[in-house]
Amino acid sequence: MKLSITKQKIWQIGSGDSSRDYSQIFLDFGVALVGPGNPGDERKSETKLFYQENPDKNWGAVISRIKKGDWVILRGGQKIVKAVGEAISDYEFNEIFGDVDGWDLQHLIEVKWYMPEKEIVFEKSILVRSTLTRCYDTTVINRINSEEFVMCRTIANYKDFKVPKLIDFEEISQSLIDFGLRIQDSENITQTIQRIKKLTMWYFEKDKNVLEHEIRTFLVIPLLISLGWSEQKIKIEYHKIDIAIFNNSFTGDYKTSPLIIIETKRFDDGLSFTSQQALNYSKDYPNCKKIITTNGYRYKIYEKQKDDFVETAYLNMFNLREHCYLNPNIEGAIFALLKISNLN
Repeated sequence: MKLSITKQKIWQIGSGDSSRDYSQIFLDFGVALVGPGNPGDERKSETKLFYQENPDKNWGAVISRIKKGDWVILRGGQKIVKAVGEAISDYEFNEIFGDVDGWDLQHLIEVKWYMPEKEIVFEKSILVRSTLTRCYDTTVINRINSEEFVMCRTIANYKDFKVPKLIDFEEISQSLIDFGLRIQDSENITQTIQRIKKLTMWYFEKDKNVLEHEIRTFLVIPLLISLGWSEQKIKIEYHKIDIAIFNNSFTGDYKTSPLIIIETKRFDDGLSFTSQQALNYSKDYPNCKKIITTNGYRYKIYEKQKDDFVETAYLNMFNLREHCYLNPNIEGAIFALLKISNLN
């Protein structure tokens, strides 16, 4: 089908980057999202002071300018149009998008998305590098109107989801004990997480450019040791792997297949994990059972199922939940710790 977007207001919105691509969330749930949203609904009086003092973060006010019938271009970088959609609601604030790959994107509008039948790629960077802005470029508009599109079908209505229960450290500690961990081990784990959070906050405030190898050393390794992995079973930078964990003490045989592979990221990176990486790991390391991606305070756990790795748990130390916001089948903080642990 052809689209005709010349008469209405036209907007363009970013879809993250290669490490945190939100585009599938947009398409699956029929939304366009922006953040930060943790300060709250931009229409509420209790949040106005924050947004007045931080106007550069008030993207809720920008997305609220999109009205029903406006068109929205979902861009990938500055050259790719991933989808085009028609706004079908006015501004809404919804906590169910409070942790999208670690980012708080509660400001939203509903969108009926259309996918191009053929990928729309421009030769030069023609799309504006902005989270959300108007689009006036006739080259972009004419190109979209010349292409064929198919309507995207949402996988679920986000309004049917409930925000997962927030978990405190006492509940985590008691749950780990109930699963058979020693009391002192359980207490050590929760205390370690609290120390990691404090150090992470220090980095946020004093050293935002903290390097990946520092994140590995000072944030990730302490958690692994608290979870029962000895230094003898952990190798840092094993071949091209950031952290490799072995079933037994590593004795220098560099042909050994690790039990767990951990990829570390920078704070600003998402935790996406590609199927091609999983396929490569399956071939090169047949005994690997789990792959973990982490930026030091957020963890995604993938477990091997047949020849693929499937996400089964997610941990965000600053937002401890019983399960993933948009997928109740992905376990939350308690089971994430158990899946990483060598204590149970």
